[in-house]
Amino acid sequence: MKILVTSSEPNLNGKTEKRFGHAKYFILIDTNSMEFQAIPNAIDGQNQISIADILNMHLDAIVTGNIGPGSFETLNQAHIPVYVVRNKTVKEVVELLNSGELKPVEAPTMKNSPHDGGGFGTGQEHDQHPTGRGMGRGLGRGMGQGRGMGLGRGRGLGRGMGEGRGMGGGRGRNK
Repeated sequence: MKILVTSSEPNLNGKTEKRFGHAKYFILIDTNSMEFQAIPNAIDGQNQISIADILNMHLDAIVTGNIGPGSFETLNQAHIPVYVVRNKTVKEVVELLNSGELKPVEAPTMKNSPHDGGGFGTGQEHDQHPTGRGMGRGLGRGMGQGRGMGLGRGRGLGRGMGEGRGMGGGRGRNK
């Protein structure tokens, strides 16, 4: 089985990271042979791995400490089960998965962050930009300004102008 585990360290002794999108490392591991590759995610505070990169890995499962609605929905549509495990090492996670003790989550374990374009929510006025994100960060950084949540599943692929598989619906509500 080929899985991806979010980790605080680039080895099998690292603990699962608390947030999928902010993991320091992604450990790509074959659960049968225990061969693994540590992929750094953050360099100088910038995420380097996008959800599109992850989809291209052809995974059987993902294990993390928490997952937000944008990433969860994208992985769910790709039929990649997500398991949530906290305070365990990557090695312990593999043992739990192989023993059948883990069950995939059926919904996100976190609410939308101010950076997500996916899901539903009320937009909030940002200092200079009262509109919400139209195309969001479900699969990367999208177009738009402010912190409003679009109605829909904004999924810009890649960074910058975020070309993607959907539109976020556009405007957040100012309060």
